[in-house]
Amino acid sequence: TVQRSVAYGGRSFDIALTSLADGSMACLVPVAAEEAAAPEPVRVPVANEGDIEAVIDALDRPVAVFDASQHLVRANRAYAKFWDLEANYLKPGTSEQAMLDRLRTKGHLPAEVDYRAWRTEHLKSYGLTAPRETLWHLPDGRAVNVSAMPVSAGGVIYVFHDLTEPLALETRYNAPNQVQNETPNPPT
Repeated sequence: TVQRSVAYGGRSFDIALTSLADGSMACLVPVAAEEAAAPEPVRVPVANEGDIEAVIDALDRPVAVFDASQHLVRANRAYAKFWDLEANYLKPGTSEQAMLDRLRTKGHLPAEVDYRAWRTEHLKSYGLTAPRETLWHLPDGRAVNVSAMPVSAGGVIYVFHDLTEPLALETRYNAPNQVQNETPNPPT
């Protein structure tokens, strides 16, 4: 949902908000020059051009932003750490397909029988009109919720949330109840 327009660094942006399973996320979406000629946007004071990058980097959750041509715009430190990627590899302009292929080679993506079909399905994120959440089960035992949020310019923002521990706790909590429900009652 677009909430309002803002000016930042001499350009106009819409603030796009979306709900996630455990909160919400906002992003700035560039407005085309012809659309920007509309009403004067609300001015948001910023110290410098690096403010948005600093906010993304400060997040604990892994975040990656890709443009409409499926190339990396920005990834935070948490993303690099989460996927065990070298910071110099996460340069703007790296294609998401190349990044997925590298993650697969390193054994970091779900083990799929038909990887190409899985990758093609994942890359359909660029055609989304609403946020999508997908659960990935990784070879190292992690369960990861992948939130894909489309932006009006055709790109995608991905937010990754490691659900391994919460799912393990839920399983441990539910296991005794499941065993009790499946155990026949002794005759009286």
